[in-house]
Order: sequence, then structure tokens, then C-alpha cells
Amino acid sequence: MQTIATKVNVSEDHKLTIQLPTNIPAGEYEVVLVFNNSSPQPSVEALIAEAQALVRQFVPAERSLATELIDERREEGLCE
Repeated sequence: MQTIATKVNVSEDHKLTIQLPTNIPAGEYEVVLVFNNSSPQPSVEALIAEAQALVRQFVPAERSLATELIDERREEGLCE
């Protein structure tokens, strides 16, 4: 068994082409693919900042939705 690690691209039509090293002889093989998404995943902080920016498109910065929610809950007797 030999392990080969390389980066590949999957085309829009879902085809994968791999150029193997010359020391791999022609023949039939069992191949295992492990997909490890190498693109960086956004951090939780970045996702929160993105969500806040989206909300700020509709809610002015001087308005606090958290304060409004707490005030509403107090009026309903659900919060002390």
C-alpha cells in the first residue's frame, strides 16, 4: 500500500483528474479518497461580525435590540 497526498480540483461536472507519479505501474487499484476542504473556514468572530453588519443594514447603530427585548420581557413579567 502506498499513500500519495496531493491537491486536486473537482470540475463543475464533478470530474476528478489525478496525475500519478511515474513509479505507480499501470493496473487496477483500490483507491480511497479523503476530502479535506483546504479552504479556510471563517472564524466564529468573523461570522458574528458578518451577521451584525447584516442587521445594521436594517437597524440603526443607536438602537439596541437586546435592550428592547429585555424591556419587552420585563413588561410581560418574564424577566426581572
